Amino acid sequence: MRLRTKILLAIWGTVLGLLVITYVIINYWMRVQVESRFSDDLRSNYTAVRTLESLRSGEVVQSTQVIAETPRLKAVVDIGDPNTTAQLCRELNQNIKSDLFVLTDTRGRQLVSLIDGRSSVLPAGISDADHAPSPKILAIDSSVYRCGAVPIMIGPDVVGTLTLGSRMQESDLRSLQSMTNSDMVLVVSRSVVASTVPQPDRN
Repeated sequence: MRLRTKILLAIWGTVLGLLVITYVIINYWMRVQVESRFSDDLRSNYTAVRTLESLRSGEVVQSTQVIAETPRLKAVVDIGDPNTTAQLCRELNQNIKSDLFVLTDTRGRQLVSLIDGRSSVLPAGISDADHAPSPKILAIDSSVYRCGAVPIMIGPDVVGTLTLGSRMQESDLRSLQSMTNSDMVLVVSRSVVASTVPQPDRN
C-alpha cells in the first residue's frame, strides 16, 4: 500500500473519529438541555398547581365558615337532638348543594354525613374534630373531595366541626391543564379517578 494511501486513510479515520466524538458531545448536550428545561417546566407547573389549589381550598374554608356560623346550626348541635340536626343539615345542604356534608361532635363522632344529599356512613376518623379552620383533601370510595373543615363555636367553646367538600372531577383537571399546559392524573389507591390523558395512553 502506498504511503499516500496510508496517509489518506489515517486522515479520514481521524476525521471520522472527530465527527463521532462531536456527535456524541452534541447529542449529550442537547439531552441535558432538554431534560433541564423539562424539569424546570415541571417544577414551575407543580408550583402553579399548588398555588391554585391553595387558593381554591381557602375559598372552600371561607364558605364552610359562613355555614358554621349559622345560628340554627349552632343551636341544634348544642341541643344534640339527632332528628332535628339531620333535618336542618339536609335543608342547609339543599341550599348550598355541597357534594360532601359532614357534621361531627367534639369527639369527632359523626352526627350527620351526606354525600350528594344522601345519608352515608363514612370511614371512622375521616372527619376528626378540628379546633381551627383548615383545608382538607379527602378520598372516599372512588371519589376525591376538596374540603374545608371549620369548628362550630358557641362563645369560647367548640361544640362540633363542620366539613364541606366538592368532588374533584375531570373538569377541574382540564382547568389546571389549560393553565399549565401539562396533563393531569388524579389517583386514589392506584386507581385513576380522573385524567386529562387520552384513554389509550393511560396504561
